Amino acid sequence: MLNRFEESLVDLTKSLEIDPNNAIAFGCRGLTFYKMNYYEKALKESEFSLKIDQKNTIASLVLGQSCYKLEKYEESTKYLTNLLDLEPRNFGQAHLMLNNYEDSLADLNKSLEIYSNNAVALSFRGQIYYILKNYDKSYSDLTESLKLDHSSVIKSKL
Repeated sequence: MLNRFEESLVDLTKSLEIDPNNAIAFGCRGLTFYKMNYYEKALKESEFSLKIDQKNTIASLVLGQSCYKLEKYEESTKYLTNLLDLEPRNFGQAHLMLNNYEDSLADLNKSLEIYSNNAVALSFRGQIYYILKNYDKSYSDLTESLKLDHSSVIKSKL
């Protein structure tokens, strides 16, 4: 999103004009509002998304984090538990989406302790190290992820 939130919202609104049942667009609007610190709006958009697609992980993540920010802890726990049920191996990626880099690193490190050859986890951890300006570790993780998985998806993240 590159912090161009207003542009993102315009584009997502256009998507919803074309397809008003686009759960991904609602989820991304929720994420955009969350990053703008508009937690009530983030809740509304993400709730629409989950009504359309109960398995939308972006919506569950944004709902959980927005409820937490609004001190609705019981609701937050419900949504974050739902997220873990949907994507138990991708919680580090979820933290990365919300710019929670230290939490993301902790989760990715746990994942890599269990499965050290997880190219996707290495790629995400490499991205976080890059954001945190730890370029040696970033280079190491991204290089290792490419050795493990030569797919274009991982290469495009570089």
